[in-house]
Amino acid sequence: MPERFIIIKDGGLERLALPRAKRSILQCAVNIHREGVTPKSRLAHNLLRLNAWLGTLLWMPGARSGVPERLNGFELSGWLDHVAGRLGQKKLYASIAFPPKIAENRFVAFLVSTAGQSVGFAKVSRDDFTDHQIRTEIAGLEKMAAFRATSFSIPAVLDSGIYDGHQYAVLESIIASARSGVTDMNLRLEQMLRELAASFSINQPTDCSWWPGLETAGVLVQPLVELVRQRQNQPIQVCLSHGDFGVGNTLQRRDIAFLYDWEEFCGDAPRFTDWFFFLLPPAQIKSYGLVEVAGAYDVAFERIRLFYPEVTHWDLGLALLLLSTRRNWVASPETTRILAEVIYQRCLRDDHKNRVS
Repeated sequence: MPERFIIIKDGGLERLALPRAKRSILQCAVNIHREGVTPKSRLAHNLLRLNAWLGTLLWMPGARSGVPERLNGFELSGWLDHVAGRLGQKKLYASIAFPPKIAENRFVAFLVSTAGQSVGFAKVSRDDFTDHQIRTEIAGLEKMAAFRATSFSIPAVLDSGIYDGHQYAVLESIIASARSGVTDMNLRLEQMLRELAASFSINQPTDCSWWPGLETAGVLVQPLVELVRQRQNQPIQVCLSHGDFGVGNTLQRRDIAFLYDWEEFCGDAPRFTDWFFFLLPPAQIKSYGLVEVAGAYDVAFERIRLFYPEVTHWDLGLALLLLSTRRNWVASPETTRILAEVIYQRCLRDDHKNRVS
């Protein structure tokens, strides 16, 4: 392993430290230090070039050395040689962006060539659950490529396979020359949502791929599960769904909007699932009480109805059913239960109005 390395501390005053280097390299480091380094920063590309110039194999935020104590027993050098051969590269370096955690057994890396050129963005699993997530993303990107969306682009899958018994994927890296879409992207998000929703087809809810997941999650949304059983012969609209839709998973490169991180992709999601996730972000509503949850839900429903006058509470109840089976739905169990009850009551109110009319 190379002795030279970059040190980055996330919480301390020292953000970046370099060994002896040329003035130009030091100036580049000063710029990175001044601006801060994030995965979406334009300066990330400079950091990758620094890695290659220094001959570093690893970069780990928060680490005190360029060599981690362990990557869960993973032989990184062997994997890099394996991927380099498949991608036609003589040698690859890995800039580790997210090292393995106890609760998330994976690591994520930017791959660079010896010339400092960005090669790709890799996700490497170290457990069976993450194997499934990465395979889901690969399948989702393949289906989305066939869908040929016009309002956004997706990263290409450059390589994928099994190494050391687990799944990995190397995706097109759009980080180095892209910028966050926090401002500009807001103008395009609803257009992207409308295009995804337009991919709908008809299916029975109990025939959907996600329905078996309600065996464990269904207790929180039981009223809606019972409603589905009461309407067994009523088909629903399903569509292609990102499953984690939001500004945090979008970037803009020149005039092209990118939607990435498709690990929660679903090919037969209730039609308004992404709308639901976008307008009721779980990280926000998890601290809400009954009144706040009901109010936020009603605002979201009216927002969707601006674009789809035909939408019903039943449609959004189906979206919640799917989301309740997903790990990334981080709303508290109590908030999920409240949402299910709120939507259930509004479905009953709609049924009553239909009978009266």
